[in-house]
Amino acid sequence: MRKLVPIFSSLLIALNCFSQSSFKKNAFYFEIAGNGPALSVNYERQLGTKPGFGCHLGIGLGDSYPSIPMGFIYLYNLGNNKSFLEAGLGVTLAEESLWQINEPNKDSYPYAPGFIPSIGYRYQALHGLIIKAIYSPIFTKYRNLPLFFGISAGWRI
Repeated sequence: MRKLVPIFSSLLIALNCFSQSSFKKNAFYFEIAGNGPALSVNYERQLGTKPGFGCHLGIGLGDSYPSIPMGFIYLYNLGNNKSFLEAGLGVTLAEESLWQINEPNKDSYPYAPGFIPSIGYRYQALHGLIIKAIYSPIFTKYRNLPLFFGISAGWRI
């Protein structure tokens, strides 16, 4: 777990060094529900010269330890470079007690993955504001939450 975050961070920094354009590839946003099951702060990086494939990494509220949402997204332009269909595949590492229904086992490993596909609508204003609403079911070995939604607001830089 400790090796995963520095590797992912290094990848994002390296991708930033290879490109120079006026398209704002980076974004920071706050999310309620969604990929980080409660509240989370996320960094997103678009991997191309226009909206398309990207990746995100965040930190969120957990029980005793923070949750770590991460994943890949694709933005499909709906015609005016402001409205996008967003589809993604993600994994959120959170405490097992957050995923469990029954009495949590405190002797177990503190983190367990939750697999979170997502699809939703994103509005990006030309000056940088991002607002999005997504449907993001959660699948874990303990339980599934098929009706889970999230909203986000942030800024593209």
